[in-house]
Amino acid sequence: MTSTGTRTGSFAGHKPGSHDGQDSPEQTRDDLIELAAAADDQLADLIRLYYRYIPPEEIIDHEPVDLVGTVRSHRRLAEQRVPGRPAVRVFNPDENNDGWSTAGTIVQIVTDDMPYLVESVSAELVRSGLQVHRVVHPIVVVSRDVAGSLRDILTSAVADDPPQDALAESWMSVEVDLITDADRSREIESGLQHVLNDVREVVEDTAKMAGTARALADQLEAGPQVDEAQALEGA
Repeated sequence: MTSTGTRTGSFAGHKPGSHDGQDSPEQTRDDLIELAAAADDQLADLIRLYYRYIPPEEIIDHEPVDLVGTVRSHRRLAEQRVPGRPAVRVFNPDENNDGWSTAGTIVQIVTDDMPYLVESVSAELVRSGLQVHRVVHPIVVVSRDVAGSLRDILTSAVADDPPQDALAESWMSVEVDLITDADRSREIESGLQHVLNDVREVVEDTAKMAGTARALADQLEAGPQVDEAQALEGA
Protein backbone atom coordinates (compact mmCIF):
# COMPACT_ATOMS: atom_id res chain seq x y z
CA MET A 1 0.00 0.00 0.00
CA THR A 2 1.84 3.08 -1.20
CA SER A 3 0.71 6.40 0.18
CA THR A 4 1.09 9.93 -1.05
CA GLY A 5 0.81 13.37 0.45
CA THR A 6 2.18 14.89 3.65
CA ARG A 7 1.73 13.08 6.96
CA THR A 8 1.40 15.10 10.12
CA GLY A 9 0.08 14.85 13.69
CA SER A 10 0.46 11.51 15.47
CA PHE A 11 2.65 10.16 12.68
CA ALA A 12 5.16 12.99 12.49
CA GLY A 13 8.69 11.66 12.21
CA HIS A 14 7.66 8.20 11.13
CA LYS A 15 9.46 6.93 8.07
CA PRO A 16 7.95 3.83 6.45
CA GLY A 17 10.15 0.79 6.87
CA SER A 18 12.73 2.64 8.94
CA HIS A 19 14.22 1.20 12.13
CA ASP A 20 17.50 1.31 13.96
CA GLY A 21 18.80 -1.92 12.48
CA GLN A 22 18.30 -3.81 15.74
CA ASP A 23 14.55 -4.33 15.59
CA SER A 24 13.28 -7.47 13.90
CA PRO A 25 10.74 -7.11 11.08
CA GLU A 26 8.12 -8.45 13.49
CA GLN A 27 8.95 -5.77 16.05
CA THR A 28 8.88 -3.08 13.37
CA ARG A 29 5.44 -4.33 12.29
CA ASP A 30 4.16 -4.34 15.86
CA ASP A 31 5.45 -0.83 16.50
CA LEU A 32 3.76 0.39 13.33
CA ILE A 33 0.46 -1.19 14.35
CA GLU A 34 0.70 0.45 17.77
CA LEU A 35 1.31 3.82 16.12
CA ALA A 36 -1.85 3.31 14.07
CA ALA A 37 -3.83 2.14 17.11
CA ALA A 38 -2.71 5.16 19.13
CA ALA A 39 -4.07 7.47 16.43
CA ASP A 40 -7.69 6.33 16.90
CA ASP A 41 -8.79 5.31 20.39
CA GLN A 42 -12.18 4.07 19.20
CA LEU A 43 -10.65 1.76 16.61
CA ALA A 44 -7.50 0.80 18.52
CA ASP A 45 -8.56 -2.75 19.45
CA LEU A 46 -9.94 -3.41 15.98
CA ILE A 47 -6.72 -2.15 14.38
CA ARG A 48 -4.70 -4.57 16.49
CA LEU A 49 -7.03 -7.46 15.59
CA TYR A 50 -7.10 -6.47 11.93
CA TYR A 51 -3.32 -6.68 11.45
CA ARG A 52 -2.54 -9.30 14.11
CA TYR A 53 -1.42 -12.04 11.73
CA ILE A 54 -0.20 -10.03 8.76
CA PRO A 55 3.37 -10.84 7.65
CA PRO A 56 5.77 -7.99 8.46
CA GLU A 57 6.80 -7.48 4.84
CA GLU A 58 3.20 -6.67 3.95
CA ILE A 59 3.03 -3.45 5.97
CA ILE A 60 6.39 -2.27 7.32
CA ASP A 61 6.87 0.04 4.33
CA HIS A 62 3.46 1.69 4.79
CA GLU A 63 2.26 4.74 6.66
CA PRO A 64 0.28 4.38 9.91
CA VAL A 65 -2.37 6.73 8.54
CA ASP A 66 -3.05 4.27 5.72
CA LEU A 67 -3.42 1.40 8.18
CA VAL A 68 -5.97 3.44 10.12
CA GLY A 69 -7.77 4.46 6.93
CA THR A 70 -8.07 0.86 5.76
CA VAL A 71 -9.70 -0.24 9.02
CA ARG A 72 -11.93 2.82 9.24
CA SER A 73 -13.30 2.33 5.73
CA HIS A 74 -13.80 -1.40 6.33
CA ARG A 75 -15.79 -0.71 9.47
CA ARG A 76 -18.02 1.69 7.54
CA LEU A 77 -18.69 -1.06 5.00
CA ALA A 78 -19.56 -3.42 7.86
CA GLU A 79 -22.10 -1.03 9.37
CA GLN A 80 -24.92 -2.70 7.43
CA ARG A 81 -25.00 -6.19 5.99
CA VAL A 82 -28.11 -8.13 5.10
CA PRO A 83 -27.91 -11.56 6.80
CA GLY A 84 -26.56 -14.20 4.43
CA ARG A 85 -25.37 -11.66 1.86
CA PRO A 86 -21.85 -10.29 1.37
CA ALA A 87 -21.05 -6.58 1.40
CA VAL A 88 -18.54 -5.61 -1.30
CA ARG A 89 -16.93 -2.31 -2.19
CA VAL A 90 -14.36 -1.53 -4.90
CA PHE A 91 -12.86 1.95 -4.58
CA ASN A 92 -9.81 4.19 -4.86
CA PRO A 93 -9.16 5.87 -1.50
CA ASP A 94 -8.51 9.56 -1.91
CA GLU A 95 -6.22 11.63 0.30
CA ASN A 96 -8.61 14.58 0.43
CA ASN A 97 -11.87 12.68 0.90
CA ASP A 98 -10.73 9.59 2.80
CA GLY A 99 -7.56 10.79 4.53
CA TRP A 100 -5.48 7.99 3.01
CA SER A 101 -4.51 6.67 -0.39
CA THR A 102 -2.97 3.74 -2.22
CA ALA A 103 -1.19 3.18 -5.51
CA GLY A 104 -3.82 0.60 -6.50
CA THR A 105 -7.52 -0.04 -6.06
CA ILE A 106 -8.95 -1.47 -2.84
CA VAL A 107 -11.50 -4.28 -2.74
CA GLN A 108 -13.17 -4.68 0.64
CA ILE A 109 -15.53 -7.51 1.59
CA VAL A 110 -17.58 -8.37 4.67
CA THR A 111 -19.20 -11.81 4.67
CA ASP A 112 -19.89 -14.79 6.89
CA ASP A 113 -16.73 -16.72 7.67
CA MET A 114 -16.52 -19.71 5.32
CA PRO A 115 -13.85 -21.92 3.75
CA TYR A 116 -12.42 -21.16 0.28
CA LEU A 117 -12.95 -17.37 0.51
CA VAL A 118 -9.43 -16.12 -0.16
CA GLU A 119 -8.87 -18.60 -2.98
CA SER A 120 -12.25 -17.85 -4.60
CA VAL A 121 -11.93 -14.07 -4.37
CA SER A 122 -8.34 -14.09 -5.64
CA ALA A 123 -9.28 -16.36 -8.56
CA GLU A 124 -12.17 -14.08 -9.54
CA LEU A 125 -9.95 -10.99 -9.45
CA VAL A 126 -7.28 -12.70 -11.57
CA ARG A 127 -9.99 -13.89 -13.98
CA SER A 128 -11.00 -10.23 -14.30
CA GLY A 129 -7.47 -9.38 -15.40
CA LEU A 130 -6.25 -7.92 -12.11
CA GLN A 131 -3.08 -8.67 -10.19
CA VAL A 132 -3.52 -9.16 -6.46
CA HIS A 133 -0.86 -7.20 -4.57
CA ARG A 134 -1.90 -7.65 -0.95
CA VAL A 135 -4.58 -9.44 1.06
CA VAL A 136 -5.54 -8.66 4.66
CA HIS A 137 -8.01 -11.19 6.02
CA PRO A 138 -8.99 -10.87 9.70
CA ILE A 139 -11.81 -12.93 11.19
CA VAL A 140 -13.97 -10.50 13.19
CA VAL A 141 -16.67 -11.49 15.67
CA VAL A 142 -19.61 -9.10 15.55
CA SER A 143 -23.10 -8.66 16.92
CA ARG A 144 -25.88 -7.52 14.56
CA ASP A 145 -29.58 -6.85 14.92
CA VAL A 146 -32.18 -8.74 12.87
CA ALA A 147 -31.92 -6.19 10.05
CA GLY A 148 -28.15 -6.60 9.79
CA SER A 149 -27.09 -3.34 11.45
CA LEU A 150 -23.80 -3.58 13.31
CA ARG A 151 -24.31 -3.41 17.07
CA ASP A 152 -20.86 -4.30 18.38
CA ILE A 153 -17.44 -5.64 17.40
CA LEU A 154 -16.20 -8.19 19.91
CA THR A 155 -12.45 -7.90 19.44
CA SER A 156 -11.63 -10.20 22.37
CA ALA A 157 -14.04 -12.99 21.33
CA VAL A 158 -12.78 -16.30 19.95
CA ALA A 159 -13.83 -16.68 16.31
CA ASP A 160 -14.14 -20.47 16.57
CA ASP A 161 -16.52 -20.13 19.51
CA PRO A 162 -18.37 -16.80 19.27
CA PRO A 163 -20.73 -15.77 22.07
CA GLN A 164 -24.45 -16.34 21.77
CA ASP A 165 -26.13 -13.90 19.36
CA ALA A 166 -22.76 -13.14 17.73
CA LEU A 167 -21.16 -14.42 14.55
CA ALA A 168 -17.73 -14.68 12.96
CA GLU A 169 -17.26 -12.69 9.77
CA SER A 170 -14.48 -12.61 7.20
CA TRP A 171 -13.32 -9.07 6.52
CA MET A 172 -11.14 -9.09 3.40
CA SER A 173 -9.20 -6.10 2.11
CA VAL A 174 -7.42 -6.72 -1.19
CA GLU A 175 -5.22 -4.28 -3.07
CA VAL A 176 -5.22 -4.82 -6.84
CA ASP A 177 -4.08 -2.94 -9.94
CA LEU A 178 -5.46 0.56 -10.24
CA ILE A 179 -8.95 0.69 -11.77
CA THR A 180 -10.03 4.05 -13.13
CA ASP A 181 -13.20 3.03 -14.98
CA ALA A 182 -16.34 3.16 -12.82
CA ASP A 183 -18.18 0.62 -14.98
CA ARG A 184 -15.37 -1.88 -14.56
CA SER A 185 -15.42 -1.37 -10.79
CA ARG A 186 -19.13 -2.15 -10.75
CA GLU A 187 -18.56 -5.25 -12.89
CA ILE A 188 -15.92 -6.49 -10.45
CA GLU A 189 -18.23 -5.87 -7.49
CA SER A 190 -20.98 -7.83 -9.23
CA GLY A 191 -18.63 -10.67 -10.12
CA LEU A 192 -17.42 -10.93 -6.53
CA GLN A 193 -21.00 -10.96 -5.25
CA HIS A 194 -21.76 -13.93 -7.51
CA VAL A 195 -18.59 -15.78 -6.49
CA LEU A 196 -19.26 -15.28 -2.79
CA ASN A 197 -22.83 -16.52 -3.20
CA ASP A 198 -21.47 -19.56 -5.06
CA VAL A 199 -19.06 -20.26 -2.20
CA ARG A 200 -21.95 -20.11 0.26
CA GLU A 201 -23.97 -22.60 -1.79
CA VAL A 202 -21.01 -24.98 -2.05
CA VAL A 203 -20.34 -24.80 1.69
CA GLU A 204 -24.00 -25.32 2.55
CA ASP A 205 -24.31 -28.23 0.09
CA THR A 206 -21.13 -29.77 1.49
CA ALA A 207 -22.55 -29.53 5.01
CA LYS A 208 -25.79 -31.16 3.87
CA MET A 209 -23.89 -33.93 2.10
CA ALA A 210 -21.73 -34.51 5.17
CA GLY A 211 -24.86 -34.71 7.32
CA THR A 212 -26.43 -37.22 4.95
CA ALA A 213 -23.24 -39.29 4.92
CA ARG A 214 -23.13 -39.33 8.72
CA ALA A 215 -26.78 -40.41 8.87
CA LEU A 216 -26.14 -43.23 6.40
CA ALA A 217 -23.08 -44.31 8.35
CA ASP A 218 -25.13 -44.40 11.55
CA GLN A 219 -27.76 -46.52 9.81
CA LEU A 220 -25.14 -48.94 8.52
CA GLU A 221 -23.61 -49.25 11.96
CA ALA A 222 -27.02 -49.85 13.52
CA GLY A 223 -28.15 -52.33 10.85
CA PRO A 224 -26.16 -55.43 11.89
CA GLN A 225 -27.01 -54.82 15.53
CA VAL A 226 -30.74 -54.80 14.68
CA ASP A 227 -30.36 -57.99 12.64
CA GLU A 228 -28.48 -59.72 15.45
CA ALA A 229 -31.13 -58.69 17.97
CA GLN A 230 -33.88 -60.05 15.74
CA ALA A 231 -31.95 -63.30 15.26
CA LEU A 232 -31.63 -63.71 19.03
CA GLU A 233 -35.32 -63.08 19.49
CA GLY A 234 -36.15 -65.83 16.94
CA ALA A 235 -33.75 -68.37 18.46
